[in-house]
Amino acid sequence: MLGILLAECLSNYDTRSVVLLLIVWLLQLYAGVKERMEVMQQHNMSWIEVQFLKKAVDVLCQCRQTLMYTYVFAFYLQKNNQSIIFEV
Repeated sequence: MLGILLAECLSNYDTRSVVLLLIVWLLQLYAGVKERMEVMQQHNMSWIEVQFLKKAVDVLCQCRQTLMYTYVFAFYLQKNNQSIIFEV
């Protein structure tokens, strides 16, 4: 029983670590998006027209963060039909 619990903990830790690495990657993406926004502005686009890029990265980061916390939620969820559907 302890081995199964340890395996689940390690699996959740690995999954969460991958998501954290993706969040770090997204933060690096912000720098690239900022540069791209500046280039777009130099090609006759207004400041307001290029804001969609930053907003897209914002939403992507929020989605990744929400996904990361669902792994913890799923770990403590009692095993039943609804939890199986949630995990799929």
